[in-house]
Amino acid sequence: TILPFWYVMRAHAGRQAAFAASCLLATDIFFVRAIGWQYVDGAVIALQAATLAFITAAIRCETPRRYFALAGFTAASMVFTHLAAACMGPLFIGYAYVLLARAKPDISAAQRIRLPITAMLWGGLICQIVYGTYLAVVYDYPFLFIFEQLHVAAHEAAFMTASLPLLFLATSASWLTIHGAALVACPIAMVISLYRGKSFLDVDVFWFASVSVLFGALLVFEVLHLSYFLSREGLYASFLLIPSYLAIGALLFGFGGTDWRLAILSAVAFMVSIAYRLLYDGAPPAFLPNPVIGMAAIGGILVLVPFLLPNPRARVAALLGLALVLSQSPWKFIDDTSIRATSRLIRQMTGDRMPRIFFAADDKLGTGPLRSIVASFTERAWGRHGEFYPDFSKNAWPPIFDFQDQDVVVVLSSSIPDVSVPREALSRYVAELSVLGSFKVNRPDVPIWAHVFQIRPRKP
Repeated sequence: TILPFWYVMRAHAGRQAAFAASCLLATDIFFVRAIGWQYVDGAVIALQAATLAFITAAIRCETPRRYFALAGFTAASMVFTHLAAACMGPLFIGYAYVLLARAKPDISAAQRIRLPITAMLWGGLICQIVYGTYLAVVYDYPFLFIFEQLHVAAHEAAFMTASLPLLFLATSASWLTIHGAALVACPIAMVISLYRGKSFLDVDVFWFASVSVLFGALLVFEVLHLSYFLSREGLYASFLLIPSYLAIGALLFGFGGTDWRLAILSAVAFMVSIAYRLLYDGAPPAFLPNPVIGMAAIGGILVLVPFLLPNPRARVAALLGLALVLSQSPWKFIDDTSIRATSRLIRQMTGDRMPRIFFAADDKLGTGPLRSIVASFTERAWGRHGEFYPDFSKNAWPPIFDFQDQDVVVVLSSSIPDVSVPREALSRYVAELSVLGSFKVNRPDVPIWAHVFQIRPRKP
């Protein structure tokens, strides 16, 4: 991820600025957490950066179609990894348009749009053929596997229950701090540049506008309960990660140039910042505004300092101030070992089979640990779980009768130790079932009971 990000930044701001901005991204605690977690987050971030790098390479060579096709391949891979990543499509096309306008001013606006789209569609088609063939041959899965993904997405879209209140996002969603700083800085920089006659590169303006529009759109979706893009600290915040850091990098290091001394100082400051974050307890800081909106505002002002006061001392002060602000943002996961233990024991019982997990949403552990256990089995399990136990037909896709023989159903609860209770409830929905096992995982408050069954589905 860092290498393609560095390549894009270097193409527009030079090596020193690219090095400093890459160090800033590499020491973002939420980036480190996403990349270190075997989940879709890291893949989406990496493929997003790779797509931008291939688009950049396409403009810098004599055969752009080849690199546009590679960009299409990585962009399609990103979307296949998580369908919601398709929201980055307009950003890719817009970036290609801006670069083509600079490199090939003689071609028409329509050609600047048509050239990357056509080549990227070819790359996306090749991606579908490669992945579809692999899944069909190795796993006997449908060649057009995206339709299965769309079914899961339609199911999830019908249950948008994870949105957090806007007040909580503004005060406690620490994963949005750096994006909030970018949202503060970018519009202000564009407005000031108009009045003070300071001009940015066209690509820098594109990043400023992209952050403003993309973050603004996600915020509107959140308020209208059309999505929970900003409520989740993993994948959905990462949609903004690369554009945010490209915009911040342009403001901090691109305007007025960056020498190696400043670049190395930046790297050291941000390394110290992340080292401190890894050591301290993650509690809200006592000497900085706790609300995220306050820290984002301070961060945004600091990002603007090199633009407003282009002298070395001001830039150094801004960098050190930003490192301090970022070092004080809470970040840790709640270390709930019972979730990992339950997930591990279920895997031991089910082997390679994907379990279908059910629980009651009003369970004491329903909205926290039990959902986390489901999520540990990836997005595929999330699209197949149900939260209306003992009703096994609601809030679940596919319906219970679409199961295949030998499929596995898991019932989780904090209050049902007797396996005969979920067995009786499940027996009303299947033709046959057998108990694979039950186990209890202790917690400080209430335990987690897991009952694992193998079923033969009842045909409609």
